[in-house]
Amino acid sequence: MRSARQTFTAAAFAAALGLIASSASPVAAQEPSAAEPPEQVQPVIAPDSIETVDRIVAVVGDTAVLYSEIVESIVQAGAQGEEVPEIGTPEFDALARETLTNLVDSRILLQKAKETDIQVPPDQLD
Repeated sequence: MRSARQTFTAAAFAAALGLIASSASPVAAQEPSAAEPPEQVQPVIAPDSIETVDRIVAVVGDTAVLYSEIVESIVQAGAQGEEVPEIGTPEFDALARETLTNLVDSRILLQKAKETDIQVPPDQLD
């Protein structure tokens, strides 16, 4: 006499086998015959207007540093009165590298502080 589990397992196996068999026949029916030429597929051409929105420029531990963070930091410096060179100039590239270094250093310090469980009382945050 079969147990309920064996009956269920056999029924599940039969159902799976039936699904496999039924799914094979539509695939065979979709294959083009020798008389029919395959349908022409047009290549997808990307529009020229696509531009990169953002990109990862560094990874610190499990945190990414985005290019937009560098630009945001430079824009904030300009808003505070610092002289900011034009984008695309060697001076801007140097400032972007310096800003990236500062962001990476900040992330490293923050991660090390979390690892060592350093806590600063609220009155010392000023």
